[in-house]
Amino acid sequence: MAAQAQTAAVAVKPSAIVMKMQGAWGAKDIFNEMAEDYVKRVNEMSGGALHIDYLTAGAVVKPFEVTDAVSKGVRDAGHTVAVYWYGKSKVASLFGSGPITGANAEQTLGWMMRGGGYAYYEELQKQLGLNLKGFLAFPMPTQPLGWFKKTPPKTAAELKAILQYAAEATSSANTWTAQDNYSKDLQTRITKDKVQVSRTPKAVFDAQIKARDTVTARLEAEDPFFKKVLASQKDWARRVAYYSFFNDADYKSAFEHVFKTKLPS
Repeated sequence: MAAQAQTAAVAVKPSAIVMKMQGAWGAKDIFNEMAEDYVKRVNEMSGGALHIDYLTAGAVVKPFEVTDAVSKGVRDAGHTVAVYWYGKSKVASLFGSGPITGANAEQTLGWMMRGGGYAYYEELQKQLGLNLKGFLAFPMPTQPLGWFKKTPPKTAAELKAILQYAAEATSSANTWTAQDNYSKDLQTRITKDKVQVSRTPKAVFDAQIKARDTVTARLEAEDPFFKKVLASQKDWARRVAYYSFFNDADYKSAFEHVFKTKLPS
């Protein structure tokens, strides 16, 4: 409690740069909690020199309008996902969905940060005429397939660094938050709500992958930039995902041994 009181006592300096940020999330959405994590870190690390005022979805603009609102200066900052730009360009899907290449979400974020993906991300923004500076965080884990009844602002150099590194720090915090919340929610669905949870059948997953082959081939033919970005992503996945598949221990077998539980295949 003392630590919370201490961090809450950070004063906003009279000369502070104040940024108005809106998220694309409702107040009870886990992504809203992640946005608040980021805002908290920026406000605390800046020592009062920079302060973000954060609002939830719909406070000023609609969730899918956050990107345009920031680009046009209606908001100073936003918390959203690149895949919401899909209506502007199909290339946006390569920065916020998957699996396409076999790389998981963490590895794909690695492509963004170390494999050249961020340069393509910025190039896409220029193509779309978006006046934005994005800081990427939180590699999103696999989401459930479904539920079925039957079965940059102009600030001082050091303040820009705070905005960037707060996003990197928040990425880890968001991952831990997701591990905690998603796992508890799954157990609640199973034990309290009596929902029968099952793995997506491999046949369905295989059909998704084949369908993606058809869609991506069409998009590559239509848009050379899409083809270029996907090629970079594949090059990264070919090396990084291969290393993971080859090197990672058999965690599933270890879990089944320790907890005497047979997991669905």
